[in-house]
Amino acid sequence: MKTVDPTKYDSAYFTKVMRSVDYTKKVTIKDFKPIHHHIADLIRLTPDDLIVDYGCGNGDLAFLLAMKYGCHVVGIDYSKDAIDIANKYRAYLAKTKSLDLEKTEFYCYDITHTPKKFHRDVSAVYLADVIEHLYDSEIEVLMRLINKWSNKDIQLIIHTDNNAYLTYIRPLIDVLSILTGASSLSTIQQRNIWEKERHVNLTTPIELRKKMRELGFVQVKMTYSLVDKATIAAQIGGLARIPGITACLYLCANIFSFLLPSFYSVFRKNEP
Repeated sequence: MKTVDPTKYDSAYFTKVMRSVDYTKKVTIKDFKPIHHHIADLIRLTPDDLIVDYGCGNGDLAFLLAMKYGCHVVGIDYSKDAIDIANKYRAYLAKTKSLDLEKTEFYCYDITHTPKKFHRDVSAVYLADVIEHLYDSEIEVLMRLINKWSNKDIQLIIHTDNNAYLTYIRPLIDVLSILTGASSLSTIQQRNIWEKERHVNLTTPIELRKKMRELGFVQVKMTYSLVDKATIAAQIGGLARIPGITACLYLCANIFSFLLPSFYSVFRKNEP
C-alpha cells in the first residue's frame, strides 16, 4: 500500500517542527496548545471512554484527553521515533505525578498492522493533523478498521488543513512576503517541497464530508480553526511587521471564514 515514508517523521520533526509541552516539569492542562483544547472539547468524554488517538505523534493530544477527562487513550503512530518520544514524555508525566501511567499507552503500527479489535468498544477516534498525510487507499482501510472497533456508535474527530486557504490565500501571502522582503522565493520553494512530500491528501470541508459519507460516516459538526491576531501574525511571519496588515487579515478572516487555514469535523457512523 502506498504511504508516505515514515522516516520523514523522525525525532527532528517532532522535537523541532512540532513544538511540544515541556514534560520535564510538572504539567497541567493549561500547558497544552489551544488547537489541542479545541479538538478535545468537540465531543463529551467521560472516564469510562476508550479513545484512540490515531497518528498520535509525540502524544500531546493523548495526554491532554487523559488529563482533562480521565479517559483511557491508546495512541497509535507508524513513526517509531514518535512512539519513542511519546513514551519518554509518558514517563516524565508519571515521574512528576502529572498523569497516571495507566491512562495512556502507545503503539507503533502502520495501517496494515493496526489492531482490528481492542479489549472493549472504542468511543471515539481522533485524527488530528493526520488525514492530509494519508493516501485515499489508506483512509479507506482505516475507516473499515474503525467500523470494527465498536459494536455501538463511534465518533470520529478530524482536524486538517483547509485546501481552500492553501490554494487561494497562502499564494497571495507568499507574493507579499517576497515583495516586502519578509521572505524569499527559495525559502518558500523549500517549504512547498517539504510539505508536498508529506501532505499528500489536502481537502476542504465539503470534499471531506462527501468522502466520509461514501465511507459510511455522516458529519454532525464542522468548525473552522480558531482565529486571533496572534495566530494570524504567526501565519504570515515577517509580514506582521507591516502596520495594519494583521488587523486587516483578522477582519477578512471573520468575514470569509471558509478560507481559514484549517477546520475541524466530527463524524458518526451512518447507520442504515
